[in-house]
Amino acid sequence: MLRVDLTLSPTSRSGWLFDIGDSVSNDGHSGDGNHQTNDAEVDAPYPNVNVQPSDKCLNTNPPTPRPLTTYANAVQLGSVNRVTLFISNEHVRITNDQGLNRILCHKCLFALNGSADPSSGGVNQDIYIALNRVITGRVDRNGVGVCSARLSWVCPENYN
Repeated sequence: MLRVDLTLSPTSRSGWLFDIGDSVSNDGHSGDGNHQTNDAEVDAPYPNVNVQPSDKCLNTNPPTPRPLTTYANAVQLGSVNRVTLFISNEHVRITNDQGLNRILCHKCLFALNGSADPSSGGVNQDIYIALNRVITGRVDRNGVGVCSARLSWVCPENYN
């Protein structure tokens, strides 16, 4: 699985700190302009982190909540300095240096197991990461606050 370690600014944070998704056109708030059905996201409009489901769960009964969950103040200036995310097929784990440690597994999260996408016709295996903005680069969804990022691969059975 992909491990993303983020170091946050000690002095300034605002707007969109990061956006991690499995659609090349993710634009925050669970959207990608209907480009792909598999378009889950983890986004961080300051000071929260949201886990957004993909479009394949738009018409479920009962309805899938949007966002799936919000971690309030998970990137709060003055308390949180580091955030780590672990991303794999239908799975995300979010931790920070203030004790947040949440795992969410859901069929509407990242489609990374060679899953076909009915909208694009392609096979999904990619993750896109934007720092201090959303993936599409929308000018109204920029931000400041991520100073550095380290990406690595870890084995699921011992990811710490």
